[in-house]
Amino acid sequence: GSKLEPQPLDALSMGRMLAGRALENEIVQIIRAMLPGQVCETGRAQRELHHTELPFRAHPDGRITSDSGDALLEVKPASAATFKRYAERGLPEHYQDQVKAQMGLAGINTAILVLASRENLGQMQVFEIPFEPVRFALLEERAARGALHLAQRTLPEGEPERGFCATCPMASTCSALKAQRSVGESGEIPA
Repeated sequence: GSKLEPQPLDALSMGRMLAGRALENEIVQIIRAMLPGQVCETGRAQRELHHTELPFRAHPDGRITSDSGDALLEVKPASAATFKRYAERGLPEHYQDQVKAQMGLAGINTAILVLASRENLGQMQVFEIPFEPVRFALLEERAARGALHLAQRTLPEGEPERGFCATCPMASTCSALKAQRSVGESGEIPA
């Protein structure tokens, strides 16, 4: 299998994905209890956001309504170690990009990302993330490049700086990852 022709999830991976979804739903219910009447578009009523021109979709975990304006809700369960690291150092770029894309597609200027420890659901950290139009435009460009490569049945150049190369089935042949590794080994930046 490859990114162009993905294989179905094995039973263990499917089980982890379903457990993660169930945990997200439990966290949303806790948030709903904390904000009575303000949390909507969750669970089966979850919104699917679509880009008007690109095959670019998103599914925020909900929407929080208030007199000062709506915010998208995104929930991230994390291991205790990951929770501690993100709570202390801030969220990784890909979490922020996910909610910035959701905001751009929804036309909403704020997102609330709730990070929760899987081991202790009472341990939560709330991050308010503002919409950034310039970042959304860059995410649209990435989506457009991805759509073009899908149409051409080719793979886009890797993005080793985003940290996902270890799980990519094309990592062994990716020129971008090879270049990054050679810089790390030699300490010299290629011309």
